[in-house]
Amino acid sequence: MGKVHFSDLTIDLDLLNEYLIIEKIILFGNMKADARDIDLLIVSDDFQDMYAKKRKDFIYKGLTALKKIDVLCLSNRQYEKMVSVENEFNKNLFRKGVIVYEREN
Repeated sequence: MGKVHFSDLTIDLDLLNEYLIIEKIILFGNMKADARDIDLLIVSDDFQDMYAKKRKDFIYKGLTALKKIDVLCLSNRQYEKMVSVENEFNKNLFRKGVIVYEREN
């Protein structure tokens, strides 16, 4: 798997997969060079019974960035529910977001 590099962000998939099975990572939000932070949506079924802080603790171990990183960590079920809800946040995320990693089945 290795590492995924995108702009000011490096994702160490090997390290993350020591703790979790990552299904998908989507980069979203302001992706311009002058953006203050990096927004990521990370999907893993391993998040199912995990509190939000613990989810983020695992994820931050495998992320390196020159900017602040904001992560939204969802289980597959939460992600599917999100996909089915139409609102401005979701429309923007799915229209403009960039899939930087997707697990092969």
